[in-house]
Amino acid sequence: MEELREAFDSAPEKNYILSAAVPSANFRVTEGYDVPRISKALDLINVMTYDLRGPWDNEADHHAPLNGRDHDNFAFNQMNVAAVMRSWHQKGAPLEKLIMGLPFYARTFTLTSSNQNKPGDSASAPGVPGPFTDEAGFLAFYEVCHMLRTEDGWRKRTDSDGNRYAVRGDQWIGYDTPKSVKRKVIELSTVRVDDFHLRKNIILGEPPQACRLWRRHGLVHRPGRLPRPLHRREVAAAQGCQDSSER
Repeated sequence: MEELREAFDSAPEKNYILSAAVPSANFRVTEGYDVPRISKALDLINVMTYDLRGPWDNEADHHAPLNGRDHDNFAFNQMNVAAVMRSWHQKGAPLEKLIMGLPFYARTFTLTSSNQNKPGDSASAPGVPGPFTDEAGFLAFYEVCHMLRTEDGWRKRTDSDGNRYAVRGDQWIGYDTPKSVKRKVIELSTVRVDDFHLRKNIILGEPPQACRLWRRHGLVHRPGRLPRPLHRREVAAAQGCQDSSER
């Protein structure tokens, strides 16, 4: 990774971005990643804050819960989006490089008993395949929308943290909605990490560090919005992102 960083930096066109998709499970990060070291080499760190649960656990549950829930136990206590993002920062990843993963798909389960259908209850198999993706245990968000709108009998519920799921018979679906995605962004903008805050730079970056990154790759930073390509007439405006150490 460091060799690739060096090659990118020495290239004639210095407009390459080096990023990596990294795991959420704490034991994988602890055993396999030198977080401060890779953070120096990477421009962006894409944390896979999804698939935190699945049919492989033999329990029906939301696969990307924002916070811990009443039924969580053992290792699952820290297997939630907020805890994972906090852990990566505490291990040495700069806030301005952290990107929170947002799943636009559901994990589905076949319950062992249709009468035991709460989060954490036993699941005997993945959920039935969707009509379009045709993969057991997985539904695209548009399939979830289609099923909930056109099929009778689905009961929509939320767990103790407000994460959405739906049940019909022995089928269980855990999924995010536009509202829950917005909640993740808003709540993570105020979660405390020691003496720091996980601010909106988890998603978009904030000055001055983010401005340096965007400028480096020919982009204009716009607070609260995605960056856009830098036009020549806007060079002066982009330079306004500089902090005092750059002036």
